[in-house]
Order: sequence, then structure tokens, then C-alpha cells
Amino acid sequence: MHIKRVTINGFTSYEQLTMESGKQLSKGCNLILGLNGCGKSNFLQAIIFALSDHFKSKSKQDKRKLLHEGLSRVRNSAGNDTSAFSVEVALDNTERRIPVEADELVVRKSYNA
Repeated sequence: MHIKRVTINGFTSYEQLTMESGKQLSKGCNLILGLNGCGKSNFLQAIIFALSDHFKSKSKQDKRKLLHEGLSRVRNSAGNDTSAFSVEVALDNTERRIPVEADELVVRKSYNA
């Protein structure tokens, strides 16, 4: 099983980013390189946010700190603008390591501030 795609919207230093298998991600090991402060750790934190409960116990104020600085005003179901971020991770399941009849599993988490 490997990560096929990561889509980040409004999370920390990423206003919008999509990385896909075969383009920026490979089935094997991936190396994340960049200058100090360019978002390497934030990219990994976004994956952790989507795939774990690590951020569940954080306060509302701490979660708001994860919002991209200039961002993320989205219209909610009530028609009001709200701040939000989301992370989506698509996993390759062609080997059926997770016992469901799907070649791709998508985990998406979002937070509305």
C-alpha cells in the first residue's frame, strides 16, 4: 500500500497543493527536500492530520493556528463565510491490504474554524 495522492487546502503554509503518484510521489520511498521554512514539515503534518487522531485533542485555538495565513474563506451550508482547511490522502489498495473491494481508498479530514 502506498500514498497515491495528497491534496491540501488551507493547511498551514499550503493554500492549495496536490501531489500525485507517478508525478511527485513514487510507490517506494519518497525524499522531501527544500530550504528551511518552505513547508516540508507542514506537508508531513498534513498527512498525519488526515490519517491519525493526533490533532483530535488540540484546542480550537491550536487548530486555528493550522489555517493558512491568507486563507480559507469558504461558504458553509448556512451561507456564511467561515475559515476552513482540509487534507485528503488517497491510498492504493490494489493488493487489498485493507479488506474492501476498492482499488483506491480516500481519507479526507477537514476543520471549520
